[in-house]
Amino acid sequence: KRAFRFAAANRNADVKSALLLGGKCYNVETMKTEDQNLQEWLEVVDAVYGSSGASREAIFVHGWADLTLETMTFVAELYRESGGAAVVLNGLAAYGIGAPGVSECRELLLAKGVDSSHIHEIPGAEKTLDEAREFMAFAKAKAISSATIVSVPPHLLRA
Repeated sequence: KRAFRFAAANRNADVKSALLLGGKCYNVETMKTEDQNLQEWLEVVDAVYGSSGASREAIFVHGWADLTLETMTFVAELYRESGGAAVVLNGLAAYGIGAPGVSECRELLLAKGVDSSHIHEIPGAEKTLDEAREFMAFAKAKAISSATIVSVPPHLLRA
């Protein structure tokens, strides 16, 4: 199975994201309006994050306050699977009011075996679109041509 991720901007510069898997398009509207089939959703997530042989030069972590420990544990696993991809974090000091931020994420990654020289920060971005732009600038500057984007489940389709 192959999964393709794409984003298209509308006239208002509002980014719409979707996943195309097995001829079916999954996006936020689909997940809200259709009968949510958990098995299909898990297949989408597995196709995106599974070991499909795709190269991964970077792992970009969407800055979000929820599930920080679980997310950094998952990122460390992807890092090991990739043989040492660059891990890129949003440089915000806090991802929400009183929430963890880049320092806490860095500490968790180090504790889970990610080499400090492989952890990078983009300038802090409070909005997903700004965060995406900063990551793309980082990827261009470092000549990164493949990346896995990690986000918490509610943001998987929009990150």
